[in-house]
Amino acid sequence: MGENTARSMLGLSSPRLLTTGRVEVAYVAARKHTSQVPTTRSEGAAHQAHALRLDEARVVLLNRAVRLTPNGDALVTLTVMQFFLGGAVLFATALAIVVAATTDYDSILSVVGWPIAALAISFSSMVIALLVGLPLRLVPALRARWLAHGEWTVAGVIIGLASTIVIIAAAPMITVVDETGIYEARDITWWAQLGAWFLFAFSIAHFVWPLKWARRL
Repeated sequence: MGENTARSMLGLSSPRLLTTGRVEVAYVAARKHTSQVPTTRSEGAAHQAHALRLDEARVVLLNRAVRLTPNGDALVTLTVMQFFLGGAVLFATALAIVVAATTDYDSILSVVGWPIAALAISFSSMVIALLVGLPLRLVPALRARWLAHGEWTVAGVIIGLASTIVIIAAAPMITVVDETGIYEARDITWWAQLGAWFLFAFSIAHFVWPLKWARRL
């Protein structure tokens, strides 16, 4: 089956970028459209043949989508979307971690300072992660491998976030004396914390939904 025929069967005749997500959504819609139970043997045979054709069209377009890696305007759009969506995730996570790790609460100052600190952390983390990951977007071979193996980014998110939480939770409490007085604080191993957070931020900045999971839908 050719690509044009497959596009026509799934209603993907528009010139928009072909992605695995769009293919799967179109496939589900097409299957629902033909979900009526046949009443005769001939209708049953035709129904089964059409279902097989839809399956074939889905496979053709999924294979094509893997090879159509974003470039040009599509790549810029993808990067901008990941910057803002990923930045929002990092901000929420950083704010939760800052609040959870803080042992000295200073009323209004803390309420104002926590969001500012979370915003600074999330923004700088996204910028650094995108800059470090530029080869994934600019080198075609790396870009194709990155988009075809989204499970790596999922693993990075899980491992990075879990490590960040464990490092903070396991940090011993120490007594700190400075100009503000005496208070208890966590003695965090900062090099380990930075490594875990960067893994999390990098995976969020370059997150891709795993193609293998999409094909099971």
